Amino acid sequence: MRILVAALAIVTLAGCGNSDVQKARDEVKRNLNDSASAEFRGEKVYRLRDNTVVCGEVNAKNSYGGYAGFSKYVVEGVGTRPVAKFGEGMQTDISITCQFAETNSKLNK
Repeated sequence: MRILVAALAIVTLAGCGNSDVQKARDEVKRNLNDSASAEFRGEKVYRLRDNTVVCGEVNAKNSYGGYAGFSKYVVEGVGTRPVAKFGEGMQTDISITCQFAETNSKLNK
C-alpha cells in the first residue's frame, strides 16, 4: 500500500511540471504560423514567488514551408496570464529572462 501511495505521489508531482510545460507550448503554438509543425525541446520550469516561467526551444515551419531551426523561447505567467516571447529579435531578452528565473528560483528554495 505504501508503494502505491508513493507511486501516485510521484506521478502527481511529475504531472504538475508537465502541465506547465503544456500550457507554455500551447501559448507558443497560438502565436505560430504553422502550430502543427512545432517541435519543442529542453523545457525547464521555474517557480518564482509570484510567477511561473517556462524556458525552452522551439522549431516550426516558416511561411516558406521549411523549418527555421530551433530557437529559444520563454513563457511568463504560466497558469495565470501567459505571455510568450520567441523569435530572432527576442533572443537577448529571452536569455536574460531565463537567467533571472533560474537564479531566483534557486534563491527561493
